Amino acid sequence: MTDYNWRRKAKEVLYNYTTNLLLIAQLEKDVIYGQPCERDHRYRRGGISNPTMMKAQRLDSKRLNCLRREVAAVDKLLDSLRTERRIDAKRRALLELVYFRGSHSLLGASVRLEVSERTAKRWNTQAVEFVARELGWY
Repeated sequence: MTDYNWRRKAKEVLYNYTTNLLLIAQLEKDVIYGQPCERDHRYRRGGISNPTMMKAQRLDSKRLNCLRREVAAVDKLLDSLRTERRIDAKRRALLELVYFRGSHSLLGASVRLEVSERTAKRWNTQAVEFVARELGWY
């Protein structure tokens, strides 16, 4: 079944990239440094009573694995743009200004980077399609 909202979802992944990085780091820090987790007292009803096991289950949750997949897709996009070519540096700057910092619109970023609006739209479309393809939505 084809998901027809892939473009919107891929843009959300790009917009939430920095937030997802912080969220994943916070959850991993919680497990590594032994921060207390919330107990729901399931252990009284035959659930798991070991707090470390409860944290490990939280770390391997479906939501966290989805976040990791999304971050990995954007990381792969950024790695593909880490070359010595000037055009790739401008593409990375476009992503930085529009999605990661959120300080510019697509038009404003194109003016700032001194490229045409059509070129900025094309680069944006290519980035969104790359992320959607990596996540299997496109």
